[in-house]
Amino acid sequence: MITVHPNPVAAIVGADSVCEGLSTTFTASGGTTYLWNTGQTNPTISVTDDQTKFVTVTDDNGCSDIASKTLTIFNNPTASIEGETSVCQGDAVSFTALGGNLFAWDNGSDKQTIQVNVTGTYFVTVTDDNGCSDVASKTLTVFNNPVASISGADRICSGESTQFTAAGGISYLWNTNEVNLLN
Repeated sequence: MITVHPNPVAAIVGADSVCEGLSTTFTASGGTTYLWNTGQTNPTISVTDDQTKFVTVTDDNGCSDIASKTLTIFNNPTASIEGETSVCQGDAVSFTALGGNLFAWDNGSDKQTIQVNVTGTYFVTVTDDNGCSDVASKTLTVFNNPVASISGADRICSGESTQFTAAGGISYLWNTNEVNLLN
């Protein structure tokens, strides 16, 4: 009398894709012993590449089956921020994040473009359609406005003249359209 044992049904579960630099776990089932094409004999292996993994699953009767699974690895986006790096006090600049379609700024905004007017470094996490992300940063410097002043006599007699001298900057535009530049 011959007993015919059914073959086990090998299966592999685990993520189908990951972002570059990450790993996932493949877990085989269907038998009592496992042999992966990587040489590993545990039912669970860590996967970091896109090479197809095969596992031979063997049951207590010595019957076996083979399953395979391939991990897709998505490239991470390259995040960047466009915008001026300096502004005068009281003004603002736009920082625009590029490289993906979801944006998470360190100030809590989820908009692609934010207005900034405080000295500091701003960070944004940019995520693409595959769920992969990258972080970019940009530093804004806010310059203090100059303190303008004019010196000179504020009273003269008819027929006299006086000289007004502006201070506080490096270029001066008078309402008479006269321009003075200091080098």
